[in-house]
Amino acid sequence: MKIKYLLVISLIIVLSGCKAVYKLEIKDKDFKENVSISADKEELNYFKNNKFYAIMNGASSFVEYNKKIKTNSVDFKYKYNDLEYAKSTTLKTCFNAYNVTKDGNYYILSTSKGIKCATEEDNVLLDSLDIVIKTNHVVKESNASKISNNKHEYVWHFDKNSYSDGKIYLKIYKDKYVFNYEHEFTIKVAIIALAILTILITAFIIRRRVKKAGEV
Repeated sequence: MKIKYLLVISLIIVLSGCKAVYKLEIKDKDFKENVSISADKEELNYFKNNKFYAIMNGASSFVEYNKKIKTNSVDFKYKYNDLEYAKSTTLKTCFNAYNVTKDGNYYILSTSKGIKCATEEDNVLLDSLDIVIKTNHVVKESNASKISNNKHEYVWHFDKNSYSDGKIYLKIYKDKYVFNYEHEFTIKVAIIALAILTILITAFIIRRRVKKAGEV
């Protein structure tokens, strides 16, 4: 059992001097998590040969991450529902305290100060950590360091100078959604416009053929 816990905790902190990107997409009631870590060949073998867990319930119930080994990095993915996300191993590993709550008309994600998975005592384990949250919910408040409105992304960038003060706060509406989140409206308009154009061209061609036939 100790081995399993060590493997979970080492999901991020096993790598010294590397970069990690934590992506979370909150879409409707799904929380899609993707942890991407840069790694060399030796580290990739380590990740390949061990198991890592998205959820740990008690001492015997574990849910594995979906793991994908790439050329220079490894991805860990898992999709939680809105009730499961608070059990995320990565949240537990990176923050001393956090809250994932429903408060009236809102979902609120907040953490304590300090990114503990990026450091160990006085040693910096990650050169940088980017946390990227994308959502189709309307955002009420956040403390993100960068906002990409066209991508609906909220970004927090941390490094050795900001790990100790790093914290996350995001407040979103439960039932208010952004317009054209996946460009579905743009696609529909394009399809309709193409259909109308096709009809007009076809009508024009038929009209010309009829006119020519009448002249013969």
